[in-house]
Amino acid sequence: MFWYLTYILIFVEVTCPGFLLSESKLKYTCTDKNNFRSICTFNCENGYDIKPGMSRVIVCSKSGIWKGSIPKCRGIIII
Repeated sequence: MFWYLTYILIFVEVTCPGFLLSESKLKYTCTDKNNFRSICTFNCENGYDIKPGMSRVIVCSKSGIWKGSIPKCRGIIII
């Protein structure tokens, strides 16, 4: 009697949900849209900057969840 093992590989494309920006001053670019391992970097328009303590980067994880939070912009005060 012979036993044969058969392996079936299933590849699932992992994507993170798209996001809508509630703040029009915030701009972003992503390395690979919203696909697994895509890195999105945020910047603000001229005259604004990312609020202190917030990261400029989020990453799409293998579980399909963005790691990190979308930052917020604040006005730059010039004295």
